[in-house]
Formats: sequence, structure tokens, C-alpha cells
Amino acid sequence: MKKYILILIAGIISLSISGQNTTHYNDGVTKFEADQAYGAQTDWHQVFSDYHQKMYKRPVGKYRKIITDNAGNTYMTQKTKHTIYKFSADGEKTVNIGSHGSGEGQFPMLPEVQGVLDGKYIYTTDVQGRVRLFNLDGTFYKNAQIDYMPLNTVPLKNKKIAILGHVPMGGGDVRNIISIKNIVTGKEQVIWKKDRTREQDEEKTIVVNLEGKGMISFNQIFSNPGLFNPHIASTTNGNLIIAFPKSGKVEVYSPDGSKINSFKMEIEPLKITETDRKDYYEAALQKAKVVEKSIKESTHYDKKEQQQLIDGYYRGVEMLKDPGYYPSNLPYFAELLIDDSNNLWVVKYSPKEAAESFQLYSFSEDGEYLGTSKVESENYKIVLNPDQIQFHKGKVIAVVLDKNDKKIPLRLKKFHLK
Repeated sequence: MKKYILILIAGIISLSISGQNTTHYNDGVTKFEADQAYGAQTDWHQVFSDYHQKMYKRPVGKYRKIITDNAGNTYMTQKTKHTIYKFSADGEKTVNIGSHGSGEGQFPMLPEVQGVLDGKYIYTTDVQGRVRLFNLDGTFYKNAQIDYMPLNTVPLKNKKIAILGHVPMGGGDVRNIISIKNIVTGKEQVIWKKDRTREQDEEKTIVVNLEGKGMISFNQIFSNPGLFNPHIASTTNGNLIIAFPKSGKVEVYSPDGSKINSFKMEIEPLKITETDRKDYYEAALQKAKVVEKSIKESTHYDKKEQQQLIDGYYRGVEMLKDPGYYPSNLPYFAELLIDDSNNLWVVKYSPKEAAESFQLYSFSEDGEYLGTSKVESENYKIVLNPDQIQFHKGKVIAVVLDKNDKKIPLRLKKFHLK
């Protein structure tokens, strides 16, 4: 069966020319060469001692999000400890920022470090929209609030941030928005929105109603509405980049919400063929057999309810025979990154057998196609994800896995690009 996976491969060489940082692209291999002096005195096993920890069955110990300030200091989410770790430009751990609690400068829910605002403050969010701002030395500055669930945010300038948000509308309907918000005054401008009804979601999921017990839903392929959610990023001059996976369109906005530019990526999205649909259907049938066995072994339902669930699941599987069930194309891309020369790094979906081909597309902020390449690192597994990669003065700081450490492989490393 052909499976679609996210393949992220890139290649860049950063050079200083005439005093300006310019990023050049190789149509070949770019090696990430680790700076051995970075973090040499840091006990990474201690920093990542919670590597194997899970919360609500999710591997939160493996997840880290990082941001970097102008001086090269890095701030890293440490969810299991309700804090943010700060590392110096040399990779040495310095302070913990915030703690678990409801007091000033504390996090009542799992914090997520988001960005550096105006070069002065780092800020965090949580799923209930609480915003905490801290000075770069880690001292508390102020609280703010987002009145809906922030899926992602990026800093702009003049105390403004851009927010990709999830807004419940009642009755199971939701609205996704992108807004620009002054985090101090609270003034907010919505520049994009899209509504989604409960009925639209149920068209892509398997929903079985059990009398007296509500409903039970099963995830189906392409049922995740987030698959085609727009991605947001910010440039070094505070502009907002919005990229749409469904169409490949990119829009650029100033911090005041004015559209500056738009273009379409020169990427050919993957089509879903008749063979692909047959493969998806056969795979779903195999999964249905596993689900059926699990339901029959469950003690939560009587025989009649078990059969209702099983029949409902198989009815959902039959949806995969309908060509109209599928999107017109797979997303144009999986991830969006911005380097420190304001170039876009767009990761394309790829079939498994093309894992060694060049699938990272690079564009300038004006939409000019720059090239493709792939990354290699001798000792580290690198995932070029916007949460785990930061460009700084032509180098890269990244959360990586040490290929030689089977116990606790997670590291924070700086790389030179060769």
C-alpha cells in the first residue's frame, strides 16, 4: 500500500557577503555540522530526564518547542515541569522561567513558549488563551488573555502578535481565524476566517449514535480538519506570512494588517489516484477487523450496542469507495519555516518511496523559487520543524536526536551548514 508521510529535507549554506547575511541554496546535500563547543558543559540527560514521560497517553517528555532571541539565547518549553528553560548563546542552561501555579508569573496549565516580542519579552500561551510575558532575564512582566483557543501564534512588532485561533460557535460548529492582536491594549483585527459545521465534520468521520449513551465517533482518513489549516510565520521585519496547504497560496501582511503581497507556490501537489483509493479502502477494512475484535471484547457495551458500533464502523469504511469523499489533492506542503534572511522553507508531502528525493521547496518572501535540497548529519537526526528549528546569524539551533545515545537521545545543538 502506498502511504503518504511527511518528508522534510533541506539544504542551505549561509554566507556573509558585503556585511549582509545571504542564504544560498544547493541542489544537493547540505551537511549539518555540530558545533562541539555548544552546550559542552550541559548535562543533557538531566535537562531531558523526563524524555520517556507521558501525560494523557501523549509523549510530552519528547516534545520541545524553542525560540531564540537576538543575542542567541534559546528558550525551551518544559511542559512536564510547567516551566521554560533558558540557555545561553553557548548552550549552557541558565534559569527556569515560571512555575506551576496560579500566581504572578506562574502557569496553571501546560505552557507553550511562543516567541520574542519586540526583542524585549518572551511570551507563552496555553490552551485556554492565557498569555504570560517575561523579560529576557526571566522576570515576570505582565499577563494578557486571548478569548479563544490559540492553535499557534507568532510575534510581529509594536506589541502585536498574529494568532491562528479556534473559536467555538455553539452546537458543535467552529470558526478558525487568523488575527493580529496588540497583546498590551487588547485591540484585535481578524484578517482571515473560515467556518466549519458539525455536519461537515461528520461527513468525514464515522459517527455511531447509541441510544441513551450519546454518540461515539471514529477517526477516518482525511477526517482531521487541521490537515488543511493555514500555517503562519513571521519575518525578521515583523511581517506576517500566511500559507494555505490546500491551494499553495501565500499571503504577506504588515503588522497593521495590510496585505503586502501574495503568490502561489511553484509546487505540484500530489493527486489521489484510483489505485490509492483502493489501497486506502483495503487498509481501512483491515483496521475494521481490529476495531471489531476490540469492541467485542469490551465490557462497556451489551451485545446490541456492540453490533451497532461494528455495523456503523463498516458503513463508514464504505465511504472510502466514493471518489467524492477525497479532497481534490493532498496538501501542497506539511511544514512552513522562515530563515533569518526571510526565505520560506516549504516541506512537501511525499510518497514513501520518494523519501530520498528532494522535497524541500524554498522561496523568497516575494515568491521567487530558490531551489531544493536535503539535509544530512553524521550523528544527529534532524527534524526541520518550525517548533524545533531556529535560524540565527546564518547558523541553526535545533532540538535533535543523538543517533549514538539509545537512553536519552534528545539534545539542543547548534549547527554550522556546510
